[in-house]
Amino acid sequence: MKGHFFCRQPANAFRNQAVVRSYTDRILTSLLEVAAMATGADGGSVMMREGQGNVLRIRASQGLSDSVVSATRQPQDEGLSGVTMRQRAILLVDEATDDPFLKRLMRRRELISSLVAPLTIEPDQEPVGVLNLRTANLARRFTPEHVEMLRRLLDLAALALGNLRVAFAKPRQSP
Repeated sequence: MKGHFFCRQPANAFRNQAVVRSYTDRILTSLLEVAAMATGADGGSVMMREGQGNVLRIRASQGLSDSVVSATRQPQDEGLSGVTMRQRAILLVDEATDDPFLKRLMRRRELISSLVAPLTIEPDQEPVGVLNLRTANLARRFTPEHVEMLRRLLDLAALALGNLRVAFAKPRQSP
């Protein structure tokens, strides 16, 4: 075809990308399920940065409609997710939160408590995503113990994601 240039990647590269994406989604879904179950959350989501951009997209969710999941694109520097990514710290936001800025960012007034946590692959790297958990139930308010447990879950997810990327970073050598 004259005048057309195609960048061809080996079939293995496309297959590896599909495998990494599939297993990444499994890891994120598992993280969300375990975190929600362990904390008693009503629901939540895991948002990941799209490509090299600065936009977060929902990759795993509980308690959100499909239309919300597919339509949500959030600049990574906005909202509680933005604060979490900048501070690289887990936020516990509820009625006891003193910071008026954080309280304003908790937009859904029916929520009693929110946990928002950065997801990193390496401890010193910039976060690649955010885990959000929420509850509207007074009896299931999040606690500092939930924050510590979530920190451990995030460490395990980071290890799994890091190992997945390493496993598919180099072509495998045949024996």
